[in-house]
Order: sequence, then C-alpha cells, then structure tokens
Amino acid sequence: ANRWALSVGGHFQMSPSVGLDLGYTYLWASEDARINKTIVLSPANSTNVTARARNHVHLIGLQAVWMMDHQEAATTTK
Repeated sequence: ANRWALSVGGHFQMSPSVGLDLGYTYLWASEDARINKTIVLSPANSTNVTARARNHVHLIGLQAVWMMDHQEAATTTK
C-alpha cells in the first residue's frame, strides 16, 4: 500500500538551559485495506468476512530539553 505522511514540529526555548520540543505527524494510506476471509467453523459451517478499512494514524511527540552544562555567552562593554 502507498503510505503518506505529513509532519510539523517546533522548538520553544523557555530559558537558556531549558527548551521544549513538540511534533505532530499524520500518516495515511492512499488505498483502503480490503479483507475477504472465509472462516471454517466446522466441516458443515463456515462464515465469510468481507470488510474495507481506511488506515490513518495521528502521532504526537513532546520532549523537554535540559542543557546541564550550558554557559551564558560573555557580554562585553565598551
């Protein structure tokens, strides 16, 4: 099946040593999944399952970033 993905994300720097990352991805298939299966329950009985499903997924990611050895940039005065 052909699959497609659309993603977006960003980073927010809360302080010089703490940041927050957030991402979102949407995955989908260009074609529906088809199911056609015969299930034999006994030699005299069987059932047929026919179905169609649309496939898609939402993914969300959240990450905190903490830089423990971050040093402030030196400022110079003139």
